Parts: sequence; structure tokens; C-alpha cells
Amino acid sequence: MAVGMVLVALSWSWSAAATRAADTDLDVVLDSTQHWVGTNDVLFSVYDASGASLVQDARPLHLELNGPSGQRLAVEPAIEQFATYGRRLYRARVPLDEVGRWDVRASTEMAGTSYSGSTVLEVSADECTPALGSIVPGGDTPTMFDAHSLMHHISSDIEPLSAFYTWSLDDALAQHQPTVFVLDTYAARPNAACGGALGLLHDVFIDYPGLVVVHGEPYRTTPGSDGMLQLDPPDGPPVLTDYSTAWGIADPPWVFVIDGEGRLQAKFYGVVGSDELRAALASVTTWRPAA
Repeated sequence: MAVGMVLVALSWSWSAAATRAADTDLDVVLDSTQHWVGTNDVLFSVYDASGASLVQDARPLHLELNGPSGQRLAVEPAIEQFATYGRRLYRARVPLDEVGRWDVRASTEMAGTSYSGSTVLEVSADECTPALGSIVPGGDTPTMFDAHSLMHHISSDIEPLSAFYTWSLDDALAQHQPTVFVLDTYAARPNAACGGALGLLHDVFIDYPGLVVVHGEPYRTTPGSDGMLQLDPPDGPPVLTDYSTAWGIADPPWVFVIDGEGRLQAKFYGVVGSDELRAALASVTTWRPAA
């Protein structure tokens, strides 16, 4: 798959996230870009005709979603902030049960007058990865103890954080730890997004020091003559690790958010926004940033 800052050649539409309603009272902008069959975080901002954000006044909203087969869902979104110095967004946890286009309408009342606006989102096919809500397959990912603390023997991260290699995925699941599992690499970069997920998790981890993050190289690797990781075999095409195959990925990067029961709560492929990743973390941890 070809991935860049704009993802193409995928089975889902990424352009829907930027769709705005041009002929309604409110301008509704989706801030979540990836939605799958199952319960999702739908993040969005809403602006009035003057361009002012309704979230600044803590304006309550009503949200209605219409699915591809005529499903109708109604929810009252909350206002949340997912980073210590981040912006506030509307967030709704919504069960989306079908792949395809969903119409989204937000409405509110101001000074006795009703206002509304709409946008669309796309629910994507699972691409062979575990479904939201399912028990995850686990994986015997290497730890710094396996590598005798030689981090560059198990990670192609330019500046690896030892915390990402303290737990194997199997150990974290066995201990019922809410976990972020990232399959990403710098050793082989089949697309421009590779390495981006690791970089983002470095930033997010600052606010979540108690969260278990497990990084696994998606491809088989071996230390090269310079001590840094390279593909194994070095001259052959990339070969997925056993745990990558078990998770059904075709190419990286992927990020999976798992709760303490070992169920998948969120997943992201390629380029992911920090707000939507942090919103997913809010579903598995009680941590919240300072207002």
C-alpha cells in the first residue's frame, strides 16, 4: 500500500475526514480519520456562521448518524481534552455496525433557535486485522532483557525508549495491562508513514508514563555489521514476523489499543492524528490531562 501524508490506494476513503457542510447553519469538521466496524470514537469540531467554535462555550450538541442500510443512531457527545495543552473536542463513542458511508448531523439550540450541520464518515473494512472488541492474538515480542539491554539489537528506533521493551505483548496481556501495541520500523520503509507511529508514541508517552507500550519490529531483522538492525535476510524482500502475521497486517505501521481484558478498543493504520490516538487511550485508562 502506498502511504504518505495523504493515504491512497486503500479500500477506504480518507477524504471524508475533511468534508465540511457548506450549506447549513453549522460547520461540522471530523477530527477522527479512521473508523472500523465496532464501537468507535467519533471526534469532531463545530463552528457557527461566524467561524466561532461551539466547544469554547461548552455548547451541548445532539448527534445523529445514518448508516448505509438506514441505521439511525442518536448520541449526546461529551467535550473532552486529550492532551495537557491540547484543544477540546466533541467526542462520541458510537457503535458503527457496517462498512461504508455514514451521514453525521450535529444540532443545537442557541437563543431559542435550532441550528444544525452535517458531514460524512467512512467505516473501513478490517483489512484482515482483529475486529474491534475482539480478544487479540498476543505475540512473543522481544524485550530489552532478551537483548541484554542492547536496544539496537531489537529495535530500529533511532532513539529507542526502554519502556517500550520492558514488557512482551504476551506478558502484558497475561498481567491484564491496558496496552498500546505498535508495529512500526525504520529498518525497512515500504511507505512514507513508516517510523511516524513510533515518533508519535514518543510524544504521547510523556503524558502517559504508566501506560504499557509494546513496540515490535514488523519484519524479521538481525543486527548488521554496524550493530544496527537490518532485514533478515538483508538482500531479500521483507519477511513478516510471526506476531505480525498473527495480527493480519500486510505492511506497517499499525497501532493497536488494547484494554485490560485483552480486547481491541482501537486501531490505526498509517498516518494517525494525536487526538484520535489519545482519545482511544481514554477508553482504556482513567488518566485525563489537566484542564
